[in-house]
Amino acid sequence: MLDSLVTNLADIPRYLLHPAFPTLDTDLKTKLLVECYRRSREVSYSLMQRTSCLQEVLRFFALTMEQDEKEAEKIFEVFKDRWGLVYLFRELGLSETTLEEKQKT
Repeated sequence: MLDSLVTNLADIPRYLLHPAFPTLDTDLKTKLLVECYRRSREVSYSLMQRTSCLQEVLRFFALTMEQDEKEAEKIFEVFKDRWGLVYLFRELGLSETTLEEKQKT
């Protein structure tokens, strides 16, 4: 049931979703963020739609970091376990060597 809710949440206009996002629990935030990222990789969407979805992912990470760094780390770990970081780094124009350097520290 929660998964269908997340799909519907991802369709809500930004001006309504952004103020509501901080009030969601960690699990729902994570699922919403993952759904937005999944959409950003969906080739049936237009380039503009995929770009908008990726922007949402970054906004949601930023909103969570501003509110609660520990929660943001938890969400990021789930995201990283599910998707890895290589594709995200590529989407953001960061080199994989940046990822490798971060993993060494």
